[in-house]
Amino acid sequence: MERETGTLRTLTAVAFAALLVVPTGAVAFAPGEPVVGGSSATQLNTERAAQTTASTSEDVAFVRTIEEMKGHLAVSRQYAKAGNTKLAILHAGHPHREYWTAVNATLREANATLAAELEAALLAAPNHARNDSASEYATYLNETVFDMLDRAKRAVVGDRVENATFNAKVSRDLLQRAVQEYGEGVAANGTVVNRMEYDDARGFVIRAESLYANHVRATLSEHARAELDEMFETLHSAIGDSKAPSDVKSITNGIAAEYSEYTGIDAETNGSGVEKVVAEITEHLHEAVEAYANGNEAKAKQIIRQTYLSYFEGLEGELIEKRPELVEELEADFNEDLPGLIERNASVSKVRSEVESMEKKLAEVETVLSTESEKTISLGNETETATTTQSAATTESETTTTTSTPGFGVGVTLCALAGAFLALRRRSN
Repeated sequence: MERETGTLRTLTAVAFAALLVVPTGAVAFAPGEPVVGGSSATQLNTERAAQTTASTSEDVAFVRTIEEMKGHLAVSRQYAKAGNTKLAILHAGHPHREYWTAVNATLREANATLAAELEAALLAAPNHARNDSASEYATYLNETVFDMLDRAKRAVVGDRVENATFNAKVSRDLLQRAVQEYGEGVAANGTVVNRMEYDDARGFVIRAESLYANHVRATLSEHARAELDEMFETLHSAIGDSKAPSDVKSITNGIAAEYSEYTGIDAETNGSGVEKVVAEITEHLHEAVEAYANGNEAKAKQIIRQTYLSYFEGLEGELIEKRPELVEELEADFNEDLPGLIERNASVSKVRSEVESMEKKLAEVETVLSTESEKTISLGNETETATTTQSAATTESETTTTTSTPGFGVGVTLCALAGAFLALRRRSN
């Protein structure tokens, strides 16, 4: 009996040791994955992937902005050729007036000399549109300004300027911007109500197709090329005939879907999901405050301008129909009030206060535009509101193996073994 009792005590002690020493619960890890500093290799890799994605997103936004500059200049060149000097001058002035702040800091960091030369060339473009012949102006744009813009892209993103997948992303985002501008320029019945916005859309589509033709098309199968060629042709025809914005959006969505199928990029852009867009805007505004607090005024202004171009403008089309005064207030915040505080060397607290005021307005934007429904799950007398994340969970399960760490289950198992052992000894006696 003493031997049985001793054995039982030993097994029980081991069981309780397992309960106390080994943490309970389930964790996910890849087979053979090391754990470093409390974080698994998968977690570390996920963090690195997120950083890489953020960097790629910033590069896509930079190149897309450069291409939007080219879009304005392409339309300016068309108007100069058609003899409409007034509109040629207007579009020639847009790249510097509307976009320079959004690229200045990044380009100066990469190549300060090129940044200075490009700014001077952009500032001179309206005068060339005014004073040069159409052919001279076209030569100035093609051989001077466009060349510098291409060098600016390479200075910032390197060899990715030639990458098919990267250019497909930029082309996709340009088409999204074209849809936004077209929706502001053309009424639902096909009437052009704002010539400048309509022209912006035309210019962005021209550049989106150019990226496809020069960097993506050759990498696709003959069938894929035929499909995308036809879709771009249809898009140009729809815009040329000033079809309804819904028709243009349908075509661009189709092109994005083809890109997704043939290049593997996401079909959706930053314009999807009001909550996501507002969250991105808020995050970037805080980054702008941080840059200003660190003494980098140019970077702060660049972040503000790029955030407006890349995120808020995508919300304006729908928002202006419901709350036009809110659009006007936030446009003033982005383009005048917040940059103005920075230019006047206001205190960091004042800049931060302005951003906090914008956040309240953005929360209102989210309330007005959000159409996502929540799924309520009943749990007896309680209810829990949840968002379905099945696809994310499925993806995670494809790359990791989920298992439980030894803990409570081990302790219970050892206790059960001890009981069984004792029962067998009694029966044998």
